[in-house]
Amino acid sequence: MKLHYKKSPSKYELQYVKWNGINFDRDKLIKFVKRLNLTYLLSFIPHYRQEHQILNEIYDSYDKVRMDGLLNNDENILRMCFIEKWARIAAVDILLTNVYSRLTFTTISNLPIKDYQLLMKRVEEMVDTGRKTTYQSNKITDNIPGQ
Repeated sequence: MKLHYKKSPSKYELQYVKWNGINFDRDKLIKFVKRLNLTYLLSFIPHYRQEHQILNEIYDSYDKVRMDGLLNNDENILRMCFIEKWARIAAVDILLTNVYSRLTFTTISNLPIKDYQLLMKRVEEMVDTGRKTTYQSNKITDNIPGQ
């Protein structure tokens, strides 16, 4: 039996796993743009042409003004994206360990008070959402030992 498969990740994996966060993480966005440019140069190869089309679709799904601002160092956009990025990191710290990591707290505590307050409000929103998320129980597997 000869099985065939595609080695390349799906659009879903690229958008929601590998390139998730490019709309607020400048470092990840720069890596994304480099990959986008590379796939453009290699688009004469079918594999890269398909990946380039997917990356273009991902890029087009985001707000152009925000993406351009991130790439061109727009001060206000970078500020808001920095707050979003570190709020997400801080929320993950709180949800997983119930305390901020040393790096997270060092980074966010150096912000101006207004930015710190915005970040803390965003962290609170995400933590509340994370803690309030519930799942309905599966009645089929409720009586299986070890569940």
